[in-house]
This record gives sequence, C-alpha cells and structure tokens, in this order.
Amino acid sequence: MIWPRGFVAAASFWNYNSLADPRSATFVQSINALNDQLQARGSLVCPTNCSCDYLTACGKPYLKLAPAKEGDALTMAVRRARAA
Repeated sequence: MIWPRGFVAAASFWNYNSLADPRSATFVQSINALNDQLQARGSLVCPTNCSCDYLTACGKPYLKLAPAKEGDALTMAVRRARAA
C-alpha cells in the first residue's frame, strides 16, 4: 500500500523544493494526480479523497472479522468493562 504522505516524503528527498507549499491547492492536486496515475497502473494506493489507516480504507475494514462468540476473550473483556 502506497500512502500519499509517502509520495511527499519521497519527492522531498529526491527533488527538494523549499518553495513548495503543501497546503496549496496546486500541491494537493499534483499529489492526487500522482496517486490516481499509480492506481491506474495497478498500484495499491489509498484512493484519492479517502482516509486510510492500517485497518481500514475509506471507512471499510481490509479484513472482515468473524463475530465474537460467547466465551471469547474479547467478549469477556467487554462484559467485565460494562459491569464495572
């Protein structure tokens, strides 16, 4: 998975420009365009205008977890927390 901030870091190491403003619309558009180009080439990227983290992309989990069953450690921990 390639993260947009990784693009910015790599570009700053490769071709540093002290005049670049990361808050400008032009800068954001260029990062989004690069992201879209990489996605079109088949790279796994966080989709443009989406929030991704280690567990989810665009608010959807990467893995679908099986529901907890009675007696599972997580179920017991939640029950203890609610009882307290």
